[in-house]
Amino acid sequence: MSRTNASNVIKVLRATFARFGLPEQLVSDQGPPFTSSEFKYFLLQNGIRQYFSPAYHPSSNGAAENAVNICKRAIKKAIRDGVDVDTALQTFLLAYRNTVHSTTGETPAMLLQKRTLRSRFDLLRTERSVGIRVHDAQQRQIDSSGGVPRSFDEGDPVWMRDYNSANKWVKGSITNVDSTRRYMIARDNGQLVKRHVDQIRRRSRLSVGGPNAEEEGTIEGESSVTQVGDNLIKSGKNEHERSDECVSEESKSNSGMNEEVRGSVCGQPSDQSPGISAQPQAGYPKRTRKPVIRFQ
Repeated sequence: MSRTNASNVIKVLRATFARFGLPEQLVSDQGPPFTSSEFKYFLLQNGIRQYFSPAYHPSSNGAAENAVNICKRAIKKAIRDGVDVDTALQTFLLAYRNTVHSTTGETPAMLLQKRTLRSRFDLLRTERSVGIRVHDAQQRQIDSSGGVPRSFDEGDPVWMRDYNSANKWVKGSITNVDSTRRYMIARDNGQLVKRHVDQIRRRSRLSVGGPNAEEEGTIEGESSVTQVGDNLIKSGKNEHERSDECVSEESKSNSGMNEEVRGSVCGQPSDQSPGISAQPQAGYPKRTRKPVIRFQ
């Protein structure tokens, strides 16, 4: 801090409290920033009790003074060895917070955060029970959800979402598996892009129009079949109506209608002689075969 007035001290303490929570009590010396009315009001608003150490007796606040002395020794050693002071200080603090205290029997990190801070010594450990338990729990959730597992291997041909062109899906192949959800994909032009599993679809060797082409082809085929069926039903209805008309006209002929009128009504030419038997017409229209629709 450039200045140690009450406002700057409160600003620093507010950031510390936001990270670690509000303490129950605060012990300090009787310096001007700590005895000001502004600082007292800040502690009162946050429910923190304030205690002062006796004047000219710094050992009363021995924990804070001891921490300051340890940090000073680490800084002096870094200057003597010609090492960057900030790097040496942060390395020392990480080691100090992971070291078991002789009085409490616990590390400062365990007392404050209820966990051990990860350091480079953890790279020597082969057993990671916590990570295994987390992975097993996540796998059980995936298995019980009933969904379809989505995973790709290196070299798999895929469709991937493209946001820089008119084509919604473009071809690519998996080049690297970053995690269970993120993949590195190489496009046909050699460009490498990273995509989430939600932005990837599996591609077969026969697919040419994107992952939705097969679904669109299925819908189009179903509509064509439906249209053909509707045409056949409509043709059957028309023939049925024509047959009913012929039957009704024949019943009228029994009461006096001549053969010429009956022939014209039932589809025979009106100028045909009654003695010559007319060639019967087909009861159904000529069937037109349409090409077979094959679904892939």
